[in-house]
Amino acid sequence: MKIVSRDLELPLTRRGLLLNALKYQKLVLFKLSLIVFLFLLPVMAYGLYGLIAEGSIIIAYAEDAEKQWLELVAFRRLSYLSLIAFSVLYSLAATGAARVYRRYSYNEGYILKDDFLEGLKDNWKPNLATGLAYGTAAYGLYFLISLVSSGEAVFLHYGLLIVYFVLLGLLFVSLTYMIFLRDIYKNTVPGYFKAAAGLLFKYLPYSLLAALMGIWPFALFYLFAGAIPSGICIIAVLVLDFLYAFFNSLAGISNFLLFAYMADESVNKNGFPSQYRKGLYREGQNE
Repeated sequence: MKIVSRDLELPLTRRGLLLNALKYQKLVLFKLSLIVFLFLLPVMAYGLYGLIAEGSIIIAYAEDAEKQWLELVAFRRLSYLSLIAFSVLYSLAATGAARVYRRYSYNEGYILKDDFLEGLKDNWKPNLATGLAYGTAAYGLYFLISLVSSGEAVFLHYGLLIVYFVLLGLLFVSLTYMIFLRDIYKNTVPGYFKAAAGLLFKYLPYSLLAALMGIWPFALFYLFAGAIPSGICIIAVLVLDFLYAFFNSLAGISNFLLFAYMADESVNKNGFPSQYRKGLYREGQNE
C-alpha cells in the first residue's frame, strides 16, 4: 500500500500524514508537547507528592499490615480526586491542541500559538464541563474499587486496578473523541456523547491503541505506586514525566489521525462527502 504519491511525495493516507509530521514538523510537535505538559504539570507534580506520601505511609506502618492498608486506601481515596483536576486540565490542553492537529491534518495551514488559542477560545467552556463529567466518572470507578479491596486480597486489588486502567483509558479516549468532534462538527451535547461512544466501540481496537498511547505514563504510575520501592518509583515517574513532556503531541497527532480515519468511514463518507479524506492527496487510492 502506498502512503505517499510517487511523483509529489504527498500523503495518500493518514499514516503518510503522520510520517510527514515526524519528518517536517518535529519542532512544532516538540513545542506543542511542552504547551500541553505545562497544562498538566500541577497534577503531575501532585502525583509525585502522592507517591512520596504513600512511601511514608508504607514505612510508618511497616509493622502493621492491616493498618498500613487502611491508611493507603484512605489516602488514595483523597489523592485520586486529582483525576478530576487532570480531566479538566487535559480537556483544556486538548481543546487547543485539537485545533492545531485538525489544521495540519486537513491541510488548512496553521500557526501554532494562534490556532491553539483560537481552539481554546471557541470550545473551552463545553469541553471543560465535559472534562469535569468524565473526571468525576473516573474517580467514581476508583472509589467503587476501593470499597471492595482488602489487604487480604492484594492480587485481587491490583487485578481490579488493571481492569480499571483499561476502562480509564477508554474513558479518556471517549473524552478525546468528544473534543475532536466538537472542533469539527456542530451537534448537541447528547449527540457528541453518542457519536464519541459510537466511534469508541465500533473501532475498539483503534480505541485501545489510542488509550495506550494517551494514558500509559499515568497508568503505570498509579498502578505501581506503592507496589515497588518508592525510591525506584520516583525515578521511574520522573523519567515518564520527562518523556511525556517531550513526546505527548506525538500521541496526540496519532490519535487525531486515527480519529480522522474513523470519522471518514463512519460520518464523512456518506454524510459529508466533501470532507471525506480531507487533507490527503487524491490519486484514486483508498485508505
